[in-house]
Amino acid sequence: MREIKQGPSMFFIGDSYESAQAWIDFTVEGHILTISHTIVKNGLQGQGIGQRLVEHIIQYSRENEFKISAQCPFAQAYFEKHPEYRDLLEGRT
Repeated sequence: MREIKQGPSMFFIGDSYESAQAWIDFTVEGHILTISHTIVKNGLQGQGIGQRLVEHIIQYSRENEFKISAQCPFAQAYFEKHPEYRDLLEGRT
């Protein structure tokens, strides 16, 4: 299984963030982590990599007590399919 690494305002899979094969971009403002993009390049699509990246953000947010604003359509769909994580969404308690 490919390792998820942390780069500047992103988690990624690849040798470095500059050459990442998959990544999830985010910003943090106060206690709100905003997911802006989830990208998985063609060679890795269909392997659950995007899901793993969102799950990594969920874990990171729980550890750091962030609420999540999912602006990325992929992340939005993930939260729709997984109501057990909706407590992390901004505006939910």
